[in-house]
Amino acid sequence: MLLSLCNYWIVRKPLVLSRRSFCALWAISALALPLLAQEQAGDGAQYPIVLGMHQVTGDYDDADPFGPVLKLSDFERLLDWLKDNGIQTLSMAEYCEAIRLPDPPRDAVLLTVDDGYETVYTELYPRLRERGMRMTSFVITDRVGEANTVNPHQPWLTWEQCREMAASGVVDIEAHAARSHQEIKGRRSGQIVTEPWMVTRLFDPTTRFEESEESYRSRVREELRTAAQAIETHTGRRPLGFCWPFGVTNEFAVQACREAGYLASFTLNKRMADPGCRMRFHIPEQEDEALALLTPRPERSAELYPPPVEPQLEPIPVRSSPQAVTREPVRPLLPMALAGGGALIVWGLFYVLLFRHDPE
Repeated sequence: MLLSLCNYWIVRKPLVLSRRSFCALWAISALALPLLAQEQAGDGAQYPIVLGMHQVTGDYDDADPFGPVLKLSDFERLLDWLKDNGIQTLSMAEYCEAIRLPDPPRDAVLLTVDDGYETVYTELYPRLRERGMRMTSFVITDRVGEANTVNPHQPWLTWEQCREMAASGVVDIEAHAARSHQEIKGRRSGQIVTEPWMVTRLFDPTTRFEESEESYRSRVREELRTAAQAIETHTGRRPLGFCWPFGVTNEFAVQACREAGYLASFTLNKRMADPGCRMRFHIPEQEDEALALLTPRPERSAELYPPPVEPQLEPIPVRSSPQAVTREPVRPLLPMALAGGGALIVWGLFYVLLFRHDPE
């Protein structure tokens, strides 16, 4: 805005500024530039970095046909990269504390996996425990312990498995939804639309029934409370984080999430994120972008994972005769100085002969 105003006065309406006007304009610019810099800085990455995944499997035949898949070998490679670079993996409680610091750590990540597939227990949990690393599993509480009717090859977690992982401190069980991980019909700008449950007022095209704003808000509040209560009942731990189904939310839902006792909520699409949400980088598509934002600490890595000690070997004696060293001959300085002085004398005489002044 400031640049546009200057452009108007200077280009379209030239004006000679007085000394007082110039000082005032300079003061306004000095105050505005830090604000602009702060606004641009606010658009940067949120720390600690959050990595989001859905399914991790070694067999693509078992993959969810509607969700992205990360190969198990790539998951192991990611864990090893984090470990080798001294990047700390946080629990949800540690993450919620870190985001309230004035300078959040840049050498730490929150690993998250959505939906609550059994592979979290059978595949990810053992590999995390082996490396001493942590992760968060966002579960859909109404599906825990139920049969996966969409893809029978990928069963859901059971509450027994959730309890074991939560008690270990390796995998935190957090909320993704109770029954809201679905799309429903609503109406927007007079058109019937199918949109996520959490951000849509229900509309029945047959009966022409449309949910009131008050009923919608009550439904969202109850959903958030139900998911938290189910996790606390089955694991003994109250969830601190909520992951929005389909990564979509709105201002009211974020406020209701805080009121329900969640300390952090998460999305995937930055354009859909409320300022109160935390942006996640989805793996594998955004892995390179996310890892580039991390600050590896080789010194920490060296402390945690010292390199193997190399065996001490005796030096091998040299038996070959030393080669003669050749050097360039030293150039004498006196002849070079005389040659340079002679050249100056010759050029001086030549100048006198050509440009001498005849008084007559």
